[in-house]
Amino acid sequence: MFPDPTHKAWLTTQEAARYLRFAGPSSIRAAIRRGWLEPDGRNGPRASYMFRVETLDAYAARWLPPPKSPKPDGKSVEPQPVEPQPVGRKPVECKPVERKAPPPAAKPVRPPATLPTDYLAALRQAVDSVHKRKGQDDLA
Repeated sequence: MFPDPTHKAWLTTQEAARYLRFAGPSSIRAAIRRGWLEPDGRNGPRASYMFRVETLDAYAARWLPPPKSPKPDGKSVEPQPVEPQPVGRKPVECKPVERKAPPPAAKPVRPPATLPTDYLAALRQAVDSVHKRKGQDDLA
């Protein structure tokens, strides 16, 4: 068990979290970041936050809910039994979905690959002229 931290003059972030019964030191750092808690100093090579017990008591009085009060007869409040609840979602009846076959894909219509005859003639003529020039270059 953690010793009573009130005997120390200064408490570290970890000790302050235990003193306030927080889940961990990240809760202390979040309170500092939000401006709810002001550290009294910093110490060590990593400059960790240091707190006085009076500072933590003032923070608890202002920001934390008061502790639960005991019953009028002086005994502590007993928790009431809670009926267990089912875990998860309710089962849902699923009906099969009728899926229709997709319509057949239409074949793309391509225009016939025809070229005008004058274009083909001009192309043949250009190819022949290139071949003739090559033949002349070979002879020279």
